[in-house]
Amino acid sequence: MPWPERSPMDQRLQLVQDYRSGLFTMTELAEQTGLAPQRLSAVLAELRDAGTVVSAGELWFDAEAVARAVEAARRFLADGPKGIGELRDLWEVGRRHALVLAAHLDAIGVTRRAGDHRVLRRSASTG
Repeated sequence: MPWPERSPMDQRLQLVQDYRSGLFTMTELAEQTGLAPQRLSAVLAELRDAGTVVSAGELWFDAEAVARAVEAARRFLADGPKGIGELRDLWEVGRRHALVLAAHLDAIGVTRRAGDHRVLRRSASTG
């Protein structure tokens, strides 16, 4: 169904589904949806403010997926430091997405980078 025939909420939900699939860049999403890049950025900002998506670096993730990634990382890192490849495998994402997610966890205080590994912060070990 083309974008003009969908309700605004359906359009936003489809946008999140398309973007989190990793199949589209921002430019491709703008072309796919017919939204100008500035409007697309505004829609993503609205979704972020509503708690639907999370901005991490240059990527946008579904908020529920990030919450699951955080909880999985807490459990996984409780056994000790892990490398980005191990986190990538845990999260079942590509290296680029794993790097961005790991940096996001550092930024929100769940982990910290220690050389080539991520370490669970003490304050994050209890949730």
